Amino acid sequence: MSPNFTLLDQLYTQERLLNSGYTRTTMRRKLRTKELISVLQGVYIAASVWDSFTPSLQVLARHTALALRDSTCVFCLSSAAFLYGLPLLHVPQNLHVLAGYSVRGAASDGVLEHTSNEASVQVTVLRPNFRVTELSQTLLDCARTLPVLEGCALVDAALHRRMLAPEEILPRLQASQNSAATHIATHADARSSSLLESVARLQLVEMGLPAPVHRLDFEAYLLRASDAHAPNRASDYVGVYRMLRTRQASFVWLEQRVGLAMVASDAVLPHADAPTPEGWHMVQVRWEDFYPSSRVLREKLHPYFPQLR
Repeated sequence: MSPNFTLLDQLYTQERLLNSGYTRTTMRRKLRTKELISVLQGVYIAASVWDSFTPSLQVLARHTALALRDSTCVFCLSSAAFLYGLPLLHVPQNLHVLAGYSVRGAASDGVLEHTSNEASVQVTVLRPNFRVTELSQTLLDCARTLPVLEGCALVDAALHRRMLAPEEILPRLQASQNSAATHIATHADARSSSLLESVARLQLVEMGLPAPVHRLDFEAYLLRASDAHAPNRASDYVGVYRMLRTRQASFVWLEQRVGLAMVASDAVLPHADAPTPEGWHMVQVRWEDFYPSSRVLREKLHPYFPQLR
């Protein structure tokens, strides 16, 4: 069952509590003794349930509570991106909604209202009861307002998951007359399969290195060791990588992360001819070779991913 539907079962409006037999005195007492927690004004949850939630689930509960309390509100910016399931460096601490739609108790609940620059707003309804700005509009708004790394990672993720086609978002970013958005239009890459990979790619560019221009083509340039050669290793891969020229005109290998893949030793690699386009070279790749691997790149990524060692 989706956590959204579970949340709907756990959240109680004041009306629902009164209809279930609570009196206003009982409600005040349970709030005072912290048996009940006010998620938003007029929406409550049992303290034991709230304490069991992860920070991300608590944020989802707050969004669900607002949608439950006010079914006409429209989430936008990072709130909409969060509800689409796109990766954010930090979950939104505030609830971002479009101005002009009914929202009650905004100031006290951490609800921020935003005015849209669009003549007309397209709204998408996500299950179970979230009204959000249309995906390409959400990405454009985030590109204008979030740090470039995070805005680009959102576009990467949407393209990688095929939530929309490049022609549905990249021209809008390019035509936005916003420097951050046009930068993202140039650097967005559907090959990035994670937030970490997107940020690492952009940091490589910032360090003066060329971004990886080729991702392993699993159909054309991938060899797998047979079970007979490597019975205990199900993911033994060898791939093709392009040799790239840096701005200093020296040659470097940029090995892009392609998943939790390991490569077999020379002794167990199958004997097969792999297509090698001109200017390419066959290399063995191991997990420790995938970026981020260098100390400098790790230092660049640490502010965004403190868990990296």
